[in-house]
Amino acid sequence: CKQQKAEIFDTDDGLAVTRNMVAFRADFDAPATRPLVEKWNILNLPTVLFLRADGQEIDRIEGYDDKKDFLRQAEKLVQGQDPLPALEAQLKDAKQQSRPNRKLLVDVGHKLLVRGDTVRGVGLLEEAAFDVATDLETAQDALFLLGRYYSRVRQDFATARHVWRELFTRAPQGKYWSTALWWHALALQGLGQPQQGVDRLAVICAQRPADEDACEMLIAFVERSRMGHDVAARTLNDAKAKMNPEQHVKLSNRMVSVKKTP
Repeated sequence: CKQQKAEIFDTDDGLAVTRNMVAFRADFDAPATRPLVEKWNILNLPTVLFLRADGQEIDRIEGYDDKKDFLRQAEKLVQGQDPLPALEAQLKDAKQQSRPNRKLLVDVGHKLLVRGDTVRGVGLLEEAAFDVATDLETAQDALFLLGRYYSRVRQDFATARHVWRELFTRAPQGKYWSTALWWHALALQGLGQPQQGVDRLAVICAQRPADEDACEMLIAFVERSRMGHDVAARTLNDAKAKMNPEQHVKLSNRMVSVKKTP
């Protein structure tokens, strides 16, 4: 978000993009912004919405890779080019021709979901996630979007817990493995079961001691939940032999720092 602000919205290029618009920025984490998060189904950060004067969404840009790519996408949206109708037409044609395209299911389901057509959006994403014909990479994308929706927007932690667990279980080496574990732990915390979150992350840290992210997540969650210090310290100690010495010192110092946090 900060990089996007510095490279886009604090520059002449950003002013050019919004010159005929009313620009508004909101902090996702601010309590007062919660109604906007729910109204517009904000799944990823940063998200930039492009709306017509009547409030209808043209489309949105989620995430931020680089300035050139953002400006390229923004130019189309400034011109009012909504990609959803064409995507829905492609999906309808594919189904009529019995040519299932799982990635297209995710793309259309994603856009429908964030536009507020949650029944159809969730339905398409679930179809892509759980159909045996779906390749693993596409299924991961579908589960990731469903997890974000139930965790971030709905705050339905009971459902979110199952989605994140499904994602990690199905692809323990996949591109979302750390995200799935972290949000699974947060869902458990949201359900009033933070100790289960600590225990789950401790297991992963013990299984992957050479992966610094696995143990760092455990420490970060202990800091967040203010519990599980002894479990985390014992896990790090048991995993010491399989860690790089420098890594173990770094994580142990981090653990000490967390334990001192009031």
